Amino acid sequence: MRNQRRSAVVKPAHAPSPQSVSAFQRSAHRPVRYWIWTRCCDGRAGLADRDRRKPEETPTARWQAVRQSSTASSPWLDRLCAEYTGAVEEERLAAMAAVSVLSAQWVVAEQASAQAAADAEVARSRRSDLASAPLNSAPSTAGEHYETATEILSRRETTRRKQDAEVSAQLDRLAAVQARSAAAMADCADAITSHWNALLIRVASLSAYYTRRAGTYTRWLKDWHVPNLRPPVMAPPPWAAGTCPWSPPAAAVSAAPRMAANDDSSVRAGILPSY
Repeated sequence: MRNQRRSAVVKPAHAPSPQSVSAFQRSAHRPVRYWIWTRCCDGRAGLADRDRRKPEETPTARWQAVRQSSTASSPWLDRLCAEYTGAVEEERLAAMAAVSVLSAQWVVAEQASAQAAADAEVARSRRSDLASAPLNSAPSTAGEHYETATEILSRRETTRRKQDAEVSAQLDRLAAVQARSAAAMADCADAITSHWNALLIRVASLSAYYTRRAGTYTRWLKDWHVPNLRPPVMAPPPWAAGTCPWSPPAAAVSAAPRMAANDDSSVRAGILPSY
């Protein structure tokens, strides 16, 4: 099984999240191959278990069960079921390891976006304070007593414009940070969903593979006395029927692009006052 479920060869440089492309990533599009040697071993095990039937299983008792379909059960099938459970759990842990890297990147991007939003709020408050502060030509230092009111007002208007330009540049930088953070969060959320979908495909492939092995064993296990003996079905685990438990909150993913867009629009809509 280890060679049949080998990892896919993917170059980290070609992936959006290089840290999540490692030995944990497995191919989802290749079904598990049922090699002829494994098929022969499964049939031989069923034939051997059929020859070792319990003495109390008399032909009469088996003949009474002809019309009743029953599920095969044996220590060999129990071991096969345990092997299937272990393979599914291995795939789940592998996916969790890859998703943990993406979740950490998503948290970092979310924190960067939140910090940028807080800094942008402070910058917008500062720009409002600058716009509301009146400019006057009254001298405030000893040197300004030797200047005219026009010169004083012109110098203060120039200082105000520089301050407004600095605030606008800061808002532009913060909007860019939020846009990058929103894109990173969306990429991480999509990658997490992809890992989950690939995990479901691999689990379905393992379920079909082990069910087929159980069928081969059961065909050799039953004889003409019990023709309605059916193999056990290796059903997928209950968690495979639910939604992805690792996906980030949908509200946070959808709110991040809106936040970045609002900051960017507020920067672009800001018109520097003329003095």
